[in-house]
Amino acid sequence: MRDGHMTTYVSLFGDLLYQRAPSDEIFFMIRQLPHNPTGVSALRESLVVKTRDVVRCIQRHSRFHESRQADLTAPVLPNPEMVVPDNIDFMELLIELSDQLYAFVGSELSQISNIYPTGYSVLYEDLIADYYALTVASDKAPAELEKDNTLIFLLLQLIHIEKVGGKDKLLTQDYAGDEHLFKLLIALYNEDQVNSKDGFYLRDLALQCAISHQQGHIRDRTMMKFRHPKLAIIWPYYSQVCYNIQSYFVAKYKNNVQDTTSLSSLSMQENVKIAMESQLRQHIVAGTLFIYLVPNYQGKEPELDASNMFLMGGTLSYKLLDMLNIDTKHR
Repeated sequence: MRDGHMTTYVSLFGDLLYQRAPSDEIFFMIRQLPHNPTGVSALRESLVVKTRDVVRCIQRHSRFHESRQADLTAPVLPNPEMVVPDNIDFMELLIELSDQLYAFVGSELSQISNIYPTGYSVLYEDLIADYYALTVASDKAPAELEKDNTLIFLLLQLIHIEKVGGKDKLLTQDYAGDEHLFKLLIALYNEDQVNSKDGFYLRDLALQCAISHQQGHIRDRTMMKFRHPKLAIIWPYYSQVCYNIQSYFVAKYKNNVQDTTSLSSLSMQENVKIAMESQLRQHIVAGTLFIYLVPNYQGKEPELDASNMFLMGGTLSYKLLDMLNIDTKHR
C-alpha cells in the first residue's frame, strides 16, 4: 500500500467488516498502514459506510411511516409490555455492527502496535459527528439517511466504554460544558419510530437509556427539557417505562438470583426487558447473570457428595445473550 490511497484503504476495511473478519485480522491490516491518521480515518470511514448501509436496509424493510395505536396518557404498568416488531431478524445486523464498533472504539492503536503514539484510535466524538452528517442535507446533495434511532442504539453501546462514558471522561466533560455531543445525540432521534408498526423499545428508547445511564453526570437535570425542548415531547411516558424496567429487573431477577430456573427459557418480552436494563445501568445485569451462572450461596452452603464436585448453576439462552448490551457481554 502507498500513502494517499485512501479509497483503497476504505474498500479493504469495508470488505473485512462485511466478511465478519476477526478483529485480529483487521488489527493486522492496521499494522500495515502508514503510521499516521490516514489509517484511522480509513477504518472510521468504513465503519460509517457500513452503518449507513445497515440502517438503510432496516429502513427499507420497516414500516416506520405507518403508525400503531398507542395511548401515551395511560399510566405505565409496573411490568411494562415491550414493543417488539414482527421482524426481529435485523437484530443480527446490529449485533454484528455493535461488536465491531465496540472493538475499535474501545482499542487504541498504541495497544495494537507500539509504533503508534497514544491517542490514535476511532473516537466516539468523531463517529457521532459522522452519523449526524449522514442525516443532514448539504448544498450539493440530500441527506444520506433519515434520522434513525438505530444510530443512537449503536452509539449507546459505546457510552458504556469507560474512556467514553466513565467518570471524568469524555461525556462527563461534555455535560459539564456546552453539551455539544449530547445535542448531536438528541438530533439523531426519530420520535415517530417508537410509535410505528415496527417500533422496538430496545432500539427506539436508546436515547432515554443513554440519558438514564449518564444521569449522574448531567448538570441541572430539572432544566434539561428547557435546554433541549425536544426532550419535553418524548420524555415523560418513556422515561417512566425505563424507570419501571429497572424496578422490575431488581424485583424479578436480581433478588431471585439463587433460583437456577429464574433466567432460563425466557420469552422474547423478558429478553428485551433484561436487555433494556443492561443499556440503562452499568454492570448490574452482568453481575446478576454471573452470580446466576456461578452460585454464591450466603450462609451455609449445600453439602456435596463425592459425585457432585460443583454447585449447580443456572442456564441462559443465547437469544438473551445476543440482545444484551455489548459491554455486558464482555464483562
